[in-house]
Amino acid sequence: MALKNDEIYGPASIVQFAKDNRLLRAEDRHQEKLEKMRMRIVLGRLARKYGFPLNGDGLVAIPLLQVWVPGWFGWRWKQILRDE
Repeated sequence: MALKNDEIYGPASIVQFAKDNRLLRAEDRHQEKLEKMRMRIVLGRLARKYGFPLNGDGLVAIPLLQVWVPGWFGWRWKQILRDE
């Protein structure tokens, strides 16, 4: 149930991972939407704060939107989340 070190994740894919594994605590759909938005913002700020490469380690597809965005290896995310 943890991020894989060699897989690439973006803030939105980590939020989706949390939702899929029932890690969100929202009581209703509106609260869930707000919680997911806050998580994406915080993860994006952490990536910038810790100097993640701007172009990412690779690209991640955002489901439904069919857009590719920069993403970073799971080991990078684990490292900063441990520090915070």
